[in-house]
Amino acid sequence: MDAATTDHVNRVRLLLTLMAPTMIDNAVHIVTTQGKDESAPTIGRLALIGTATAPRVAVITKLTPTKVTVSYLTESAIRHGRSLNAYNSWPVQFDSWPDTYREQAVTRWHSNPDVQTTSDVNSYAARHHEWALKTQAVYRAVKHCPWVAFAPIRNALIRREDLVMIPENGES
Repeated sequence: MDAATTDHVNRVRLLLTLMAPTMIDNAVHIVTTQGKDESAPTIGRLALIGTATAPRVAVITKLTPTKVTVSYLTESAIRHGRSLNAYNSWPVQFDSWPDTYREQAVTRWHSNPDVQTTSDVNSYAARHHEWALKTQAVYRAVKHCPWVAFAPIRNALIRREDLVMIPENGES
């Protein structure tokens, strides 16, 4: 696996962990008792997002001077992954699947004039091949729930002043 795919697999595993009800309950408890962490946000830190009735833990993945991007998985993303896996589980079991997927992308490009105006056939096929390679790698690496390879990672933009960063090690 290349470094980008390894990073993606690790990110998916982390986001799955952050969905655990105990993780969410613990994060809510820490923020409720200690308040939000007021230090400068950094990539990789955890944030509490969502509403009081449906809180969610996310990981900070990008910073700008005014906004923070957080990444998370949702229950609907997991359901989407499971349903796609139910319909499409067979291709990722074969080593030739990414190459076959690239060939199918070439066929789709030739049959769809709208796609032809936005990209050339080689870049379109290469993008699909890259997606298939990454999906196959994630599918194989996440052993207990390989369908997560198909679950989309959600991103949200939060203004820095609205960010609720979870204190680390009981410190605020």
